[in-house]
Amino acid sequence: MAPPPVAPPPNRRWIILIPILSALALAVVMICLRAQGGDMALRIRITRALNEGGGEALVMTNLAAFTWDELVVLGPKSSNDVQSDGGALPFYVRWMVGLSNRDDICVLAFKVRNRYRGHVVMPRKSGDFLPAVQAGPFTTETAVFHGTRQEGAMLVRPAPPLPGLTR
Repeated sequence: MAPPPVAPPPNRRWIILIPILSALALAVVMICLRAQGGDMALRIRITRALNEGGGEALVMTNLAAFTWDELVVLGPKSSNDVQSDGGALPFYVRWMVGLSNRDDICVLAFKVRNRYRGHVVMPRKSGDFLPAVQAGPFTTETAVFHGTRQEGAMLVRPAPPLPGLTR
């Protein structure tokens, strides 16, 4: 008599997909969180320099810990066309920050060779860069600002470039 047929082992290859999909989901969440807040360390340095500067010029080349050659200041409720113009902000940053629907923030977008490098989301209470929107874009030599406190907020205006300022 022949032995009874043996059932094939269960196919459990799908179990391998669980850690792969979990890692992918975590990566997407981390990218989205990073895009939403921008460079938090730079935001803290800018806010501290404005609050403790005592009227001194705010020189962006001294604050940013990365290389950049152009700074674009995007004002509140900037349209998606303005945000994407010249590669200022990639689509995922525009989507996560939601600048076109907000009037409480400005975004400082840093570029290298006309490509997105990083951004800072600045609450207008901490540093309102609205007067600098029309004056930009700024280079490493011209990204100098002066902050004055008005009506409970710090209003940040472009300042004349400092002599001999290069990076």
